[in-house]
Amino acid sequence: ACIKAEIAETLSERTRGLMFREALAEDEGMLFVFQKEESRSFWMKNMHISLDIIWIDREFRIVHIEQAAPCASETCTLYKPNEPAQYVVEVKAGFVDKNNIHIGDMINISYN
Repeated sequence: ACIKAEIAETLSERTRGLMFREALAEDEGMLFVFQKEESRSFWMKNMHISLDIIWIDREFRIVHIEQAAPCASETCTLYKPNEPAQYVVEVKAGFVDKNNIHIGDMINISYN
């Protein structure tokens, strides 16, 4: 499976993420790039679409996957893996199942 991902490298880009988006195409997503591997938590505040969130370690191995729905309250669920990650990919809900993606799979990131 291949997606066209927006890259969130700066703190402000990572903080905003896909908030307030009304739609996301099947082949689109966002790649969050961090300087080092750490425990990374995400939430769905101000989200209008459900997402699959994929955590990836520094060796580009998937270490955790969550299916996340928009948060409609002031207290939102924090999605957090048990293993550290250096990258996180958000894609439209259902992408992981549709493309048979699993923990332990390797990914390839290429920049154009």
